[in-house]
Formats: sequence, C-alpha cells, structure tokens
Amino acid sequence: MKKDAAVTTKKFELQITGPTTAYLKLPTHPGVLRNAKNVTLVDLMGAYKGPYVVFDFDTDGVLVGIEIVGDDENDSEEEADDDLDDSSASS
Repeated sequence: MKKDAAVTTKKFELQITGPTTAYLKLPTHPGVLRNAKNVTLVDLMGAYKGPYVVFDFDTDGVLVGIEIVGDDENDSEEEADDDLDDSSASS
C-alpha cells in the first residue's frame, strides 16, 4: 500500500485536555481549524454506550481530528448547561 506523502511528513498528536478527555490531531490537521464541520458519533450511529466522540473535518471534508469526552466530563458539561438554563429562567 502506497503512503500519502502528506501523511508521512506529519505525525499524530494526542492532546490530553482533561482527566478523561483527549483530542487526537491527525497528520492532516492544518494547525488552526477554521470553518470546520463537526460530526458526532451519535449522529452516525444513534444511541450507543461509550464516550462522547466528535469527528472534525476541514472545509474540504478531510478528517483532521477526533475529540473523545469521557462520560463523567460529558455529564459535567450537561449539568453546567442545565445550571445556566436554570439561572437564565429565574432572571
């Protein structure tokens, strides 16, 4: 199998962004991502068990990164959103 030259000149980069959250930059990642399209694994599969996963694509539709959010952090984000909703409703 022939390797793409663009893929072989760059490396995968894993960024640990929280206790159970990480972002994997693929070799195709441009460094700064503008106007990206995000697709969640839920969008592709429907309900499933596991971490919240987001696929990032550049403007040409090339997969450039994958974010994985652990269940405990996803719950915390939802609770924070609920708290914001509650506080704005009482204002």
